[in-house]
Amino acid sequence: MGIAGQFNHERIEALIERVRLVCRERGIQYGKLVSSPDEVPAAVKEGASWVIVGSEMDPLASSWKKASQAISK
Repeated sequence: MGIAGQFNHERIEALIERVRLVCRERGIQYGKLVSSPDEVPAAVKEGASWVIVGSEMDPLASSWKKASQAISK
C-alpha cells in the first residue's frame, strides 16, 4: 500500500472498518490492537470483543538503532 507504519492512515482505517463490519454481519468475534490503554474504551465501543494493548514497534526500533550504531563503530 506504500504507507508502512502509518496505522492511522485513512486507507488503513477504512480497511479495518470494512473488516469490523463484515465480522459483525457474520457473527465473527472482532478484536483490535491498540497502542495504549487510553484507546481501549473506543475499541470496545466500536464492537471489539477483545483488545490487545501494545506495540512491537518500540522494541524493534530500539534494536535496529542499537544494531545500526554497532555497525557504524
